Amino acid sequence: FRDEAVEAEEAAAAAAAAPAETKAAAGGKSEEKASGEVLYAKTLLKKGDGMNFPKAGDTVLLRFKGCLEDGTVFDHNEMPADAGPKTKGPNMLRIKVGKGAVIKGIDEALTTMTVGESARLTIQSEWAFGRKGKTDGKVPVPPNTTVVFDIHLIERR
Repeated sequence: FRDEAVEAEEAAAAAAAAPAETKAAAGGKSEEKASGEVLYAKTLLKKGDGMNFPKAGDTVLLRFKGCLEDGTVFDHNEMPADAGPKTKGPNMLRIKVGKGAVIKGIDEALTTMTVGESARLTIQSEWAFGRKGKTDGKVPVPPNTTVVFDIHLIERR
């Protein structure tokens, strides 16, 4: 027979393994996806319409800014500051969700967002650029680096 204290310790450890999901379910602003370890964390910056969740195979339009943890921007498609109040523009990123067109952390997070939503994603290396890093572009992303993306989901088709 197992000792009740051991069972209680195991139950407490299991509960501690998913605190962010519990926080998100309770209306918190952070959501984490885990599969043995945390691979991304999502912080809501602006609520979306609450209804239009992209599914695998849907085409979405989005704006993004990718940064290293120190804030150094390595990629973006934001509108220039002098572009006025337009949301759409020539630099919109159009992708099919769940088809590997973007890093896995973004692909997974998009299915949790709704049209109009903005979120900050902190993505662990395994679901970002991994052991190879990202060498194209003006600012390289070193291997095994956690990255931060601000994503604004504009449209779902």
